[in-house]
Amino acid sequence: MLRRVGCLLPLFAFCGAAFAAAPPCEPAPFLARVPFLAEQMSSTTAPDGRLVFSLRNDPRIQASFRTAAAAPLASTTRLGFAAEVGRRLAPEAGAVKARGGQMLVAAIPFPPAAYRVVRRGDPEIGTDRIAGRLTVYVSPTCELVADYAAPDAMLLRAQFGEVVAAVDAVRDVVGRLAPSVPLHDESNAPVGGLAYLVGLGLPAVVAVILTFLLSRSVAKGAPGALSKAAMIFVGATSGLVVAGSKYAGFPTALPPEILALVAAVSAAGVVTAFLPAGVPLRFAIAFGCAAGFSIVGYALLGWVAEPYGISLAGACISLGSILAALWWTRATGRFLMPIL
Repeated sequence: MLRRVGCLLPLFAFCGAAFAAAPPCEPAPFLARVPFLAEQMSSTTAPDGRLVFSLRNDPRIQASFRTAAAAPLASTTRLGFAAEVGRRLAPEAGAVKARGGQMLVAAIPFPPAAYRVVRRGDPEIGTDRIAGRLTVYVSPTCELVADYAAPDAMLLRAQFGEVVAAVDAVRDVVGRLAPSVPLHDESNAPVGGLAYLVGLGLPAVVAVILTFLLSRSVAKGAPGALSKAAMIFVGATSGLVVAGSKYAGFPTALPPEILALVAAVSAAGVVTAFLPAGVPLRFAIAFGCAAGFSIVGYALLGWVAEPYGISLAGACISLGSILAALWWTRATGRFLMPIL
């Protein structure tokens, strides 16, 4: 019995550590990191659990904080998030307008994802008051809601602005401590099977055509040492792109079909360079050339997160493949001397 308990203790400890590392779905840990709330405002706890802060210089200016279960988002793109926020709040905006008030909605589709609502002239809050609400996604299932209000008077704008800045500072803290909701830019990049057809299949088809053309033009006879060296360079360059995808930098967000493409180019370039037959090397050269242009095309179309580094890699792959074709029958020779 004691042995079983002893085996379970590490599991309990691991689970406890996991729960401890999870972002809290309560406002206090985030509010404690904003000095303005403790130094310039007085706090109380409302019966419903909200933490209410009143400005000491003018208690009419208040801000309250609470957390709630977040409604699941239908979209994880920035534009989709903004459109979804607008749809969700459209009934509330219509009700405020029907009462004679004004309501502005602003989505914030950057980490941490949030949206802001500002009302004024609304009889529900008082026609002489201005109120705002900032909803911040702490995680996909938890949101932090900050409600703040003040008399709509020009003399209080500066003090109210300080309270709004403190609310925004709470959002900054959430961004440092919690995962929020991952949002990405809109993209028309192909996905699924179409992605592999475009990113991998199309360069392969072009490579078959180029292989035929090379066999009838510059890449005749047995390949020379310079041609093989150029393809080893192409393979090494492609391998670096694949290896770099595991580390921070431009390749981290490469589409899987491009990773598959450069991996195939790397393998083909290195393997065929050590084969005595010329046909496999011709195909590797053509495949590398087509793949390099395809990679640059992906970058130009905005289908990769960071286009500059991957564009350079694609250009190097294409250039190495072109040199391999030009140096086909040259075991030795002057640099960049074409085959006539």
